[in-house]
Amino acid sequence: MVLSSATVIPYLLERGLLSTRQVLDEPMDVRAFVSRNRGFRVNRPTGGWWVKQPKRWDRDNLDIFEREARCYWLAREQPAFAALASLLPRCDLHDPRSRVLVLELIEAGPVSVTPENMRALADALALYQGIGERGFGTGLPWALSLAEPGPKGPTEGKQALLEILRRYPDFRSALAQLRGEWRPSAFLHGDMKLENCLVRDHRVWILDWELAAWGDSAWDVGGLLQSCWCRWIDGQVTLEELRAASRVFAAAPGIERTMRYAAARLIQTAWERLQRSSSMREDAARMLQLSQNVFARPGEAARELLGA
Repeated sequence: MVLSSATVIPYLLERGLLSTRQVLDEPMDVRAFVSRNRGFRVNRPTGGWWVKQPKRWDRDNLDIFEREARCYWLAREQPAFAALASLLPRCDLHDPRSRVLVLELIEAGPVSVTPENMRALADALALYQGIGERGFGTGLPWALSLAEPGPKGPTEGKQALLEILRRYPDFRSALAQLRGEWRPSAFLHGDMKLENCLVRDHRVWILDWELAAWGDSAWDVGGLLQSCWCRWIDGQVTLEELRAASRVFAAAPGIERTMRYAAARLIQTAWERLQRSSSMREDAARMLQLSQNVFARPGEAARELLGA
């Protein structure tokens, strides 16, 4: 069954998450969002849902959908993953036949770059990365191979990015070094960034576990750091605000190595921003420049960006 805005409420009724009386008596609003998945925000006075279903039913999309569903199962059923449960929205339904997840709708605004929020997120990362069981296989992030020779980019903007990465040997060597240093030793979210986090009343929720894996802990920490750098690049925070918020990571062991993984993840963000671009965007170009600077001088970058 492929869901639409018109069929979400009947689907929830059929699955027993809503009663006929609730459908008749409660005001409800369904809003559709499309990215990698179909998403439906169901608003209701007594608690809403976020309903997810793969947009395409090819093997890759089904695999990442099932990976996220497995995270919710592990958190609920496996004692070794109990710590994960506190970071996830409640899962009210996993429908493996129709490939649907129905998750608790958390009402919270975008996560701002503040010392309080970054401390809370640092604690959350430490909590789930402390899980000692694999739960998933391992593999290198695709972004670490972007500078290698290969096919053209799918858009003119992405092709421009690839040409820059492949023109400058320092990008290729830096990414190759990170591939060689990859140490699979922690449970990863795989796509850690501010946009996948919610913070309300000092509690943290982490969303979109579609890329969960067993991998190098520096990748998720780097992902969080680079998403803060993007707020600075976009003019949403000042350098002083960025330093104050990020200082919680400054004394972490291996911070220079983490900075280099953050630089690699920043390249991935630039790639993602060029999804529909016919040319290189200014913000993506600034991300590449910052990435190159961090690769060249990670210690200096840590002092400049984290106040280390």
